[in-house]
Amino acid sequence: MNVKVQSAVVLSCLWLSAAAFAADNLVTVEATGEAAIHGGDVVQARDKALADALRNAVEKAVGTVVTSSSTMKDFELVEDKVLSNSRGYVKKYDIKDKKEADGVVTITLTAQIGKDELAKDVDALLQLISQKGKPKILIMVAEQNVGQATAAAWWTNQGFTTNLDVVENTFIDQWQPIGFSFVDPQALKGKIKVSKAMQSAAVEDKDAKEFAGKAGAQVVIVGKAVAQEVGNKVFGTNMVSARANLSVRAIRTDTGDILATSTMDAGSMALDATTAGSNAFKESTKKMAEELKGKIMRKWLEEVNSGQAIKLVVNNVKKTAFLKTLKSTLTEQIRGVSAVRDRGFKNKVAEFELDMKGSAQDLAIELEAKNFADFKVEVDEVTANALEITLK
Repeated sequence: MNVKVQSAVVLSCLWLSAAAFAADNLVTVEATGEAAIHGGDVVQARDKALADALRNAVEKAVGTVVTSSSTMKDFELVEDKVLSNSRGYVKKYDIKDKKEADGVVTITLTAQIGKDELAKDVDALLQLISQKGKPKILIMVAEQNVGQATAAAWWTNQGFTTNLDVVENTFIDQWQPIGFSFVDPQALKGKIKVSKAMQSAAVEDKDAKEFAGKAGAQVVIVGKAVAQEVGNKVFGTNMVSARANLSVRAIRTDTGDILATSTMDAGSMALDATTAGSNAFKESTKKMAEELKGKIMRKWLEEVNSGQAIKLVVNNVKKTAFLKTLKSTLTEQIRGVSAVRDRGFKNKVAEFELDMKGSAQDLAIELEAKNFADFKVEVDEVTANALEITLK
């Protein structure tokens, strides 16, 4: 074999190997996206429907790239920064079908997704949720649908009854597949006493925090959803249109800190006003769940990389000199502590706030191991972001 032929064979093998590697890095999925036509702008609706289809394609591809080391094998959703970069993972797509009906553009396509890039980002997100302890969530969002005079809530004196529960169910559908777990309100019936402060649908943050903490939740989502009818005989049909507004806050139950807030609205249509309102609840919650998830993930990522605020409660402080000793130890001898702030001292109980690269559990272990001259540290309670100790 002469040199030219030999070189051609080598190049062909290299090309075939590269092509095979490229093929192995791709997964092909089919997905559909849709968008409503507003103000007769069909072009904009088509662009939005295409973006929705590509996002859904990436969502489908996620399940094929989870590594064997991942703790969640069948989740379908990923954090906002992955899905918002849908086009970055799509190497090629072909539109199979495009149609317009009832004021909505629908696009169906097949897309080739780059598995390696997607798998890398997905694994990072799974590790982040795991590092934060896969917190349990309690949803406390009062719903006021079309035609209702007041908001209904499962925690009021109605006895843990449920109304439509659209917001709660939609949150669960969006978040449970990525590792969050939820407290079932029905399982709390007869186990937790509902205080007078909890008899209103408009529950205060502090009361919701205390209640959710007793229920075993690490995060409580508090808020209200209101749906209103905005028109009937839409597009000359018998359809009724409704719009929902949803406003929530995600709160840590151990410290009371607000993790994230979000306000969202969305519209929907149905043959009756109540169904239209329920559908609007669902659509607004879907959008909100994505936004809120992104905010919480970014907050957690910052805490994992740079440290988090930990609440430290100290009981049985018989001398203020003990606090001086404890504070200097925290500042100078505890690994990961970068700042200590006094938050009050009353009736022999002191409270500090620490900036620490580590967990409350790490702090508890460190303090228990220290040999203080005048007292010994006894750990009373440890949560994800708080530690309570007693000086003996």
